[in-house]
Amino acid sequence: MVERILVVGGDECLVAMIQSILRNEGCESDSTASGEAALEKATNADYQMAIIDLKLSDMPGVEVAQRIRKMCDKTNLIVLADDSTFNDCIDLLDYGVEDILIKPVESNELTRVIGEALRSHDG
Repeated sequence: MVERILVVGGDECLVAMIQSILRNEGCESDSTASGEAALEKATNADYQMAIIDLKLSDMPGVEVAQRIRKMCDKTNLIVLADDSTFNDCIDLLDYGVEDILIKPVESNELTRVIGEALRSHDG
């Protein structure tokens, strides 16, 4: 089965890097820069994982992660934080976040975390 991943973030370069890694891992991905669009996509599709930048333009990424978790309790969540959103990550630990990555994130670290999350989802 091909894994379907939702990528949520406004940084086009970061989203492109994530999608490239996912393609290399044999995954399909959808992306959006909007938290509202992410919630709509999560409502209408079955994603095995969501990778969410906590810094979104239309709503807090923490809220997006929490709402996706409530809708899809089996979806692995990986969040991307920076200095301004790091404290929000503490709240997300209660929501079963798979991993928290601090930006700027290196592609090899992102590849490792995505691979581990995919393996844990399969197992």
